[in-house]
Amino acid sequence: SGVALLESSGYEILDEEAAKAVGAWLYEPATNQDGNPIDCLIKVKITFALQN
Repeated sequence: SGVALLESSGYEILDEEAAKAVGAWLYEPATNQDGNPIDCLIKVKITFALQN
């Protein structure tokens, strides 16, 4: 488990904040057909809209 950054935004602070946000999400385990928890990988694209 954990958060891994696959591609940098080019800005360390944005990468850190994206990882922090995703790490705070609540997850339910993925399950197989029998309802048993299984490992899985989820890719999420985080888009920032910066304002002045």
